[in-house]
Amino acid sequence: MQFLLPVMQSKIILHDFGLEAIQWVSNELPTIVALISTVVVLVITYALYNIVFTPINRVKDISEVGFWHLKDEAKIRGRKLKEQVKYSRKLQSVGTVPPVFPNGWYCILESRELLPGDVKTVAYVGETFVVFRSQEGEVYVLDAYCTHLGANLGVGGTLKGSCIECPFHGWVFDGKTGECVAVPYSESNKIPAHSKIRKWDSLEQTGWIMVWYHAEGETPQWYPPNVAEIVNGEWVYKGRTEHIVGCHIQEISENGGDMSHLQQIHSPALMAGVDLKNIRSKFWGFGEHTWNATWKEGEAPTAHLAETTLNHQLKLFSKIPLLTAQVKATQCGPALVYLRMNFSFGTGVFIQTATPVGPLEIRMVHLFFTRRHIPTLYTNLLMLGESVMFERDVMIWNSKKYISNPILVKEDRLLARHRRWFAQFYTENSPRLLGVKETLKW
Repeated sequence: MQFLLPVMQSKIILHDFGLEAIQWVSNELPTIVALISTVVVLVITYALYNIVFTPINRVKDISEVGFWHLKDEAKIRGRKLKEQVKYSRKLQSVGTVPPVFPNGWYCILESRELLPGDVKTVAYVGETFVVFRSQEGEVYVLDAYCTHLGANLGVGGTLKGSCIECPFHGWVFDGKTGECVAVPYSESNKIPAHSKIRKWDSLEQTGWIMVWYHAEGETPQWYPPNVAEIVNGEWVYKGRTEHIVGCHIQEISENGGDMSHLQQIHSPALMAGVDLKNIRSKFWGFGEHTWNATWKEGEAPTAHLAETTLNHQLKLFSKIPLLTAQVKATQCGPALVYLRMNFSFGTGVFIQTATPVGPLEIRMVHLFFTRRHIPTLYTNLLMLGESVMFERDVMIWNSKKYISNPILVKEDRLLARHRRWFAQFYTENSPRLLGVKETLKW
């Protein structure tokens, strides 16, 4: 028994000093390390899988781009950056802006977000819509509010074929016409006069559900072109980016005719990032983007179109050409742009949409379509690069004032032409900023 005495004494000492747990940890340490290592490997594998195989979905709120100069002030005042941005935007001078909702087609919902049988409500251009898809796949868009007592049909409303039933009292409205077709508790079965809900002209193409908005109530005067390669399946969805931008919608469109800003904002290398204060860092000076661009407006019967042509080249040390791309951007009305690209690995199209959430708050979405065989890793990097360039513009838009009578030089002549072209989308009753702010629509 004497040979067990040292072991027993050791256990007594461990117990007396509370060190038994340490011995247990020592014994289990390899298991814990293995567990942590497994978790780390799984996280890295998941991240790599998303980068290589999952189409990008980059979403940025208004406070996430271009407001880094407010970080110190937010810290001093004990606010989150988002709160400081909201406060600062209230004090921002916006200038004498044009009407806030131009006439045209607006993208209100992505097709993939509305499955057969789905009912959704969305609010844009000062209107609230109910959007629903029948089991046969047809899409209908109506005013959201029931003419009976104002319930939102998109909040609890149910599908009845091509009709929608109000969740409040069961009134039924036809998606094709907006007519009330049933009041279930009415003994006379008589439909009240003036119970019709507004039915919006809509179409579905290029991954979007769109509505026609016109301040004078006119029917569609033109339609967006479709993209044949998407229709025939040659090009498939490869990712998206989304940004909330704090400016007038015309400011975004004007970039198409503003050739001078390309050299100033978009020539520094992508790796220099978004913050305009730092993009000309000498560290990234070895890479430079060069641009050769033109813009022209359409003529009747396609006066609602405008076209920007861009020839892009990435150079090393301002001499060695590395990558080239050609972009033909066709703007269709005030809110829709098709950017057809020829790049190193093939061809594709960015579909850029600008939809006013409010008078000076625009939801910008880019959907990218290209050939199925092009690696997702490559398209993700391409979209990330496009997003960096776009966010440099967003930094300007989020803080600028609209100048209604700008001082221009000869080289700015395309800007003046662009403003004359864009003016066609405003009519007598197009909503003004002050009028929209004074209503409950904003």
